[in-house]
Amino acid sequence: IREETNTKIDLPTENSNSEMIVITGKKSSCEAARDRILAIQKELANLKEAEVSIPAKLHNSLIGSKGSLVRSVMEECGGVHIHFPAEGSGLDKVTIRGPAEEVERARRQLLQLAEEKQVNNFSVELQAKPEYHKFLIGRGGANIRRVRDRTGARIIFPSPDEPEQEHITIMGKEEAVWLAQKELETLIKNLDDVIEDSMVVDPRHHRHFVCRRGQVLRELAEEYGGVAVSFPRTGTHSDNITLKGPRECVDAAKKRIQEIVRDL
Repeated sequence: IREETNTKIDLPTENSNSEMIVITGKKSSCEAARDRILAIQKELANLKEAEVSIPAKLHNSLIGSKGSLVRSVMEECGGVHIHFPAEGSGLDKVTIRGPAEEVERARRQLLQLAEEKQVNNFSVELQAKPEYHKFLIGRGGANIRRVRDRTGARIIFPSPDEPEQEHITIMGKEEAVWLAQKELETLIKNLDDVIEDSMVVDPRHHRHFVCRRGQVLRELAEEYGGVAVSFPRTGTHSDNITLKGPRECVDAAKKRIQEIVRDL
């Protein structure tokens, strides 16, 4: 936060009982830093821990190959952490920790998965460029959750250490899997359709996007399917920026840039 808002942030000393954090810098930067610190506090205050009882013999299949299945639950339930007891311990208790409403969502999903694992399970694989994955998952798992809510199937993305980075697995009841496959194939086809667009951003804000070797632009590309955002060269005084990438990603990146400019 210090780096990104260019402010000085003083925390109370370790042994102090003070609750006061002092932020020094430009007024707008201080306000941005304050909002981010308060958001973290709100998130931490809302953390919850829950236990769910699942037969130990099902744990390995719920974790999935290299943790892929349990990771898909964590991705979909934005920000929860799921901890299984050590293998061979024979314990049934699985611990879930994170934001209260997401913990409850993850608990329900684990119980549903355990139930599905005991009946017939069906799966298919499809391919999508790795740079699309984060966009398909959506912020806090929102996009993938919508597909799941509509179809009932579970979508599993590869972990960074898997050799096949393009493969996405869809699991669930056969009918649900076919529905989800159709939805995802449409989304991926749309992502392959690259467009170029432009928008206006006040030149005084350009520096924020291109400083620190373009960190903000790298984050935008990572979040929105590899979308490329180009700012005019310094000194040209142009307020026109161009975006190139899949239409849905370009539209979402434009919206995010407008949010960032509003904050600035």
